[in-house]
Amino acid sequence: MTDTGDEQTFGQRLIQAAHEALAYKGGELPDARVTRAKVTARRVDVVAPPEYSQADIRRIRDGLGLSQAVFAELIGASTSTVRAWEQGVREPSEMARRLIALAERDPEIFAKDMVPAGSAND
Repeated sequence: MTDTGDEQTFGQRLIQAAHEALAYKGGELPDARVTRAKVTARRVDVVAPPEYSQADIRRIRDGLGLSQAVFAELIGASTSTVRAWEQGVREPSEMARRLIALAERDPEIFAKDMVPAGSAND
C-alpha cells in the first residue's frame, strides 16, 4: 500500500485518535459518538498469594497499628482466628492470605473502611 498523501499511516491515525479522545474528555466534543466495549479475560494465570508465618501476620497487623479484633473485622475473620494464626495453631486460607497480602502491599486500601467508633452512622 502506497501513501498518496490523502491516506494516513497507522501512527498518524493513532495520534489523531488520541487527540480526539483528549478533546472528548475535556468536553470539547460533546456530540462525539463513543463506543465502549467490555472486554472479559477468559484465561489468565493468577499468582498464588504468599504463605505467611505467625510472625509475618503479627508484623503486618502491628504495621497497620491494629488490634487483633480490628484486623479480624477488617479482613472478615474472627478475632480467635487471627489469634490462632499468630500463635501458629492455624494457617490462613488462600482467601485470607490474599487479603493479608493486600493489606501488606497497600495498607491505605483499608483506611477508608475504618472510621472512628460511633461515627459510622453519622
